[in-house]
Amino acid sequence: MAPDGIFLLDPKTGKVIEANETFRKIAAVGTDDIPEFPRFLQQSKETAKEILETLKKPDSTSIITPFFRTDGTRFFAELKSAMIPSQGEPAILVHLRDITTDYETRGINGILMDLDRMILNGDPFEKLVSTVVERISSLFGLTCTFFMLPVETGELRI
Repeated sequence: MAPDGIFLLDPKTGKVIEANETFRKIAAVGTDDIPEFPRFLQQSKETAKEILETLKKPDSTSIITPFFRTDGTRFFAELKSAMIPSQGEPAILVHLRDITTDYETRGINGILMDLDRMILNGDPFEKLVSTVVERISSLFGLTCTFFMLPVETGELRI
């Protein structure tokens, strides 16, 4: 079994023509239930079309984008592509690598560097907390993020 997902896309419709077992496991889909490419993307259909157009280019560079599994969980993927013939028709061969751990690690390191800079600049505590909340919720795609702080009365402040 390959370590990364590999699949063929129809360049006109964006439908997945064929996929290896690893892609089906990464995307959490069955053999007969491979959905259309834009369904996997978190972005709008317009952005999905832009990504599809980029994948069609012969000099396509890697694309890093969030994907959604059929169960709703999100992961970050790096896509690389090449146009190839498939059954006499052009197709896009896409190599998909799950880079969630690397992406999140870089994001956490970015948060820590920003906090260091903000502390050295003497930014107020509230600004530090709001930065952490914003960056964590955008990095991990959490629907709602709360941080609770103890106050002098013994209660917790959100």
